[in-house]
Amino acid sequence: MKNYLSAITVAAYALCLAACQSDPRSSSDPGPLAPEYEAVDMGMDVLWATMNIGATKASEAGDYFAWGETAAKTNYDWTAEGDYAWGVYDMNAAPDRGMTKYNSTDGKTVLDAEDDVATLRWGKDWRMPTLAEAEALCNESNYSWEWTTLDGVNGFNVTSKATGNTIFIPAAGSKYKGDTDGFGTYCFYWTSTPRQRPSGYGPAYQLNADEYGAYTADDARCYGQTIRAVRIK
Repeated sequence: MKNYLSAITVAAYALCLAACQSDPRSSSDPGPLAPEYEAVDMGMDVLWATMNIGATKASEAGDYFAWGETAAKTNYDWTAEGDYAWGVYDMNAAPDRGMTKYNSTDGKTVLDAEDDVATLRWGKDWRMPTLAEAEALCNESNYSWEWTTLDGVNGFNVTSKATGNTIFIPAAGSKYKGDTDGFGTYCFYWTSTPRQRPSGYGPAYQLNADEYGAYTADDARCYGQTIRAVRIK
């Protein structure tokens, strides 16, 4: 009887271990698994998620990430406390200004899959949008951006003129150090594209939206911003 019970215990432990290993979430990733997310055809070669990484519904900001990092944190800046994954920006350290990856040495122009939080959290069919995809979404000839409120949260209804589909993008602002700036007023969403320019690799590109409309710009990689993923069709 003792051997029989031991066998049951071992089998149960093995099943539990297998279940834990098959779950891609970690302690730093409390969000739902990818199948629980929806993607919408906005008339591009990719589908756009209906909510942000780390959110459970469209109106939630979700998690904030420094560019190229895959875990949310409490401090977003270039200091030791911010602990940015790919170096500390130094304007005097030409040509890469202290960036240890996505710099002039490696010549990378888009995030690797292991540094793309959308891929890591939601699976290989998901990724962060590129600069070109963000620029396409900002094109007023093909998309309308309507300021609105959902569940008490300000943001934009973005509607494809080709498909008629709409996604809500909350004005989640951004994080610097431990503070959230511009919540309810500004949209700052990272793309997977670093900015390449002679002055160095401090910035990366983002999708922005505010009272002046939707556009792309760049910002310091250490800032915490939200992410709206895209899925391969």
